[in-house]
Amino acid sequence: MLSSLLLTMFLGSAQAAPPMMERIDPEPTPPSEDSGLSAPEGVMVIISGVGEFWHDAAIASTYRSGGIVPTIAAVVPVTDFIAVNGSIGYHRATPVTDSQGRLQLVPMSLIGEFRLKPQSDSGMEVFAGAGPAMMLWSESGQDPKVLGAEDPSLAVTVLRGARPGFEVRTGIRADLGLIEPSLLSSQQDSLRGVMLEVMGARRFASGSTGFNFNTWRVGAGLALVF
Repeated sequence: MLSSLLLTMFLGSAQAAPPMMERIDPEPTPPSEDSGLSAPEGVMVIISGVGEFWHDAAIASTYRSGGIVPTIAAVVPVTDFIAVNGSIGYHRATPVTDSQGRLQLVPMSLIGEFRLKPQSDSGMEVFAGAGPAMMLWSESGQDPKVLGAEDPSLAVTVLRGARPGFEVRTGIRADLGLIEPSLLSSQQDSLRGVMLEVMGARRFASGSTGFNFNTWRVGAGLALVF
């Protein structure tokens, strides 16, 4: 009787025990959508060569109708979509026939840029902007009225001036993938990326007298992102 009672109690406890829960493996983490190449963020220093095509007939007949202007620029982001671009260049032109003359040009601009990344993993950004511009210029030559003077320096004349204006600009920047970003922000290098910039611009100069510095501008260069 005692063995029957113990067997009955054991079977009852076995039936009342809760079923064992099955092990559920966590779902695999989907790959990150930003695993591709992304355009680096930071302050840019851009070194470029800009081709300028001047509208002034006197410049075109005496010197040339255009030239390559080495330019350096700094792009400082204000928000994710807005940046300020300040640039300065220098060009020295010589006359086509007379090697004694010189025309020196220093174009400057301060452009407000709107930046847009078409895709987060494309490593590319499109920009467009506008802002004030300034052309500093100086021209040196010889005055034919005093070429026969005993002191040759008296024949040298220098004219200087500045012409304010306005510039509109658009272009693209693409990351060249030369800098591998660090996964740890504390180990991020000071140079975050190297980008190729291609841009086109139109400068409108004010004034109806003197040199006409209305200019088409096309340039390409390297942008170092810090």
